[in-house]
Amino acid sequence: MSAIVVGLMLAMPMSAGASSTMTTVVPDRTGDLGIGWDFTTCEAQSLWGQGTPWVRAGYFDMTSVWLSQSGKTYTFGMELTKDLPQEGSALPYGVDFACWLIWIDPSPWNALYNPVDTLFTIGLNYDGSKYVAALMEGVNGNVIAPLPFTIDGSKFQLQFSAASIGKMPSFWWMPATKVWLGNMHTWDSIDRADPGASPGQVWWDLPWPPV
Repeated sequence: MSAIVVGLMLAMPMSAGASSTMTTVVPDRTGDLGIGWDFTTCEAQSLWGQGTPWVRAGYFDMTSVWLSQSGKTYTFGMELTKDLPQEGSALPYGVDFACWLIWIDPSPWNALYNPVDTLFTIGLNYDGSKYVAALMEGVNGNVIAPLPFTIDGSKFQLQFSAASIGKMPSFWWMPATKVWLGNMHTWDSIDRADPGASPGQVWWDLPWPPV
C-alpha cells in the first residue's frame, strides 16, 4: 500500500522570548526492506522473504522517524516494528553491524541524478555487544563525536547540536536503517524514507527546516 502522505510540522513557542520547537514526523510503511533501489521511483527493487533473518528481526523496518529542533539542539528519533535488541544480544545471522541513522546532505542525494557527497551520518550503532550513538563524517567516515541517546523498546532518540554540523541554516536529511552483511562483504541500506512521505521531499531526502 502506498505511503500515506503525512508530514506533521509543529511550531510551538516554548515561552515568551524563548526559542520555538519545530518537529517533522514522517510515517513509514512496513514490510518493504529492499535489496536495491530504483533511483527514479525510489521504490525498493526487490524484497527478501519473511524468513530472512534481518527481516524476521523486525527492528530494521521503520514505522516512523522524526527530527526536531529546539534552540541549538536537534533531536532525531525512530520507531521500528519490533523492540531494539538488548545490549549483548546477537544480531541476526549474517549481520555483523547495524546502524539506524539519518544522512545530512547539502542537496537531495540520488546516485543517478544528483550524486552529492553526504556531509554527515548521525546514527545509533550496534555491533552485537553495545550501542553507541555518534556523529560521523560523510557516509562511512570517522566518528566526530559521541552523542547522547535513549532507547525505549522499539523507539530511540538521540541529540546533536547545531554547532556540530556547522550551524547550517538549512539542509536535507535522509533516514535509513543500514546493515553490514558479512556474507556479502558490503553495507546495505535496507529501509529508507518512503517516496512522497512528507511535503517537500525529493527522492529520499527531506528538507530542513520543514516545508
